Amino acid sequence: MNHTQAEAADLVATARGLGPLIHDRRDESERERRLPASVLSAMQKARLFRMYVPVEYSGLETDPITSMQTVEAVAEADAAAAWNLMIGATYGIWAAFLPEAGAREIYGRIDAVVAGGLRPSGIADATAGVTGSVGAGRLPAGSITVPGGMVAALSTKMGHLA
Repeated sequence: MNHTQAEAADLVATARGLGPLIHDRRDESERERRLPASVLSAMQKARLFRMYVPVEYSGLETDPITSMQTVEAVAEADAAAAWNLMIGATYGIWAAFLPEAGAREIYGRIDAVVAGGLRPSGIADATAGVTGSVGAGRLPAGSITVPGGMVAALSTKMGHLA
């Protein structure tokens, strides 16, 4: 991480600059029970979900303090939007631990938002003629909802896991 204090301050200021939009869409977010598309798009354009993605995958690879200050700046406008940002941004760290081809496939798109749950208690088996796997058991529910913004996610539904 080679970020200067100015770059960190810029990221926080960018997040704070989204505050009026986020605040104005709070009622829609509550009513629809999801992050409004306009807020998601603005966060993606500001690259907020890229905070933990390594630079080699076009991420910001920022430090944890800056990330939390950025999430806090969003929370000033709406805690639910900040929760979505925290979940979506934090999963970017997984790019550093995946094989390069997989990391590029998942995190290669600049608008990628990745989230899910890492507590599966079910099993998944490869099934002939099925893309992905067929699962059995129980998987806990997730807490992030973004319209059309999921590029990859760990499924929280039983049945076909792609």
